[in-house]
Amino acid sequence: MISNARIDLHIFCLMVLMVIFIYIRRNKKKSFSPRMLNWVILFLSFTLITEATAWRTESLYKNISYWFYVISLSTSSFQTVSWICYFDYKIYGDIQALKKRLKYYAVAPAAILSLMVYNFFRPGIVFEIDQAGTIVWGWGSWLPPVIVYVLILASLWFFLKNRNMIEGRLTQILLVFIVLPIFGSIIQQFTEDIPVNWAMYTLALLMTFISVEMLELYRDELTNLATRRQLENRLQFKLKNKAPFFVVMMDLDNFKSINDTRGHLEGDRVLQAFADILITSINPEDFACRVGGDEFMLIIESREDHVMHEVIQRINMRVEEFKKEESFFELGVSIGVEKVETPESYDLDGLQRSIDSKMYEHKKMKKQR
Repeated sequence: MISNARIDLHIFCLMVLMVIFIYIRRNKKKSFSPRMLNWVILFLSFTLITEATAWRTESLYKNISYWFYVISLSTSSFQTVSWICYFDYKIYGDIQALKKRLKYYAVAPAAILSLMVYNFFRPGIVFEIDQAGTIVWGWGSWLPPVIVYVLILASLWFFLKNRNMIEGRLTQILLVFIVLPIFGSIIQQFTEDIPVNWAMYTLALLMTFISVEMLELYRDELTNLATRRQLENRLQFKLKNKAPFFVVMMDLDNFKSINDTRGHLEGDRVLQAFADILITSINPEDFACRVGGDEFMLIIESREDHVMHEVIQRINMRVEEFKKEESFFELGVSIGVEKVETPESYDLDGLQRSIDSKMYEHKKMKKQR
């Protein structure tokens, strides 16, 4: 019964992982980030399958069971390393830098593999099969999980050391990634017959997919910015909190003339370029959205006026640089700013009307000039 409960839990975890995997594979946006998450799913699925096979064959085929245990333990850190690489890319967005750091992340799998090779020549360090054909765990059976947790904590320290690069949503998921598997391992010590740690890994991965990748999959297809619906969800959340923030609305001046004189493909390229300008001008914790057409909005996570002014100054400066490089002399940006000092005094519709009005006042003033 206990063995069946183990395998049933593994099958349930596999089903959850396969649903996520298929969902990502069927989505049309083939960016690097979800592909990395699929590698995490594949490695974790491999561990679940090999471990479940080792349990199932333990009473019938001792030698087969032994080798599945060897494979399972030897590769038990692969999903952790791939997950750390996933977070590395999500935080820094630099594939080349990730490749350089990969040699440090690979230390843990290399150490565990070396331990298993040593156990092959000196059985009993990690585990062995006794004369009765039963798996006997040695004193070194605690080493593979400890090596993995050292890797996790070292990576967490590295990420938090550069926490200015991490937006709030990723910080929460990083903590979930750390807390759930460790919590599962602690429970595992008291419920040895039920593999809670892999269930916690699966739960953390599911939360990562819902909280991070689901938002990425539904971004604006042209600019890769957040959509209006995501903006409204974020504003509703912000208005329930007490922390002040800025909302900035922007509209591209004379954009229609670009479409009329240079064509819609050129207009799309301008929108993509402006989206890149926004992303490179805001701080990592801020939020950029394409509301629709040539209208964009920002949420600036600060109460300091100078922070907002610096962001707008960077945007205007980069727009001027783009105009000089591309000869778009007629392109301009109308901007409306609302400082939300007491969020509880606003509602979503009222805030949007206020910021919309301020943006059109700026546009009208520029035309009068």
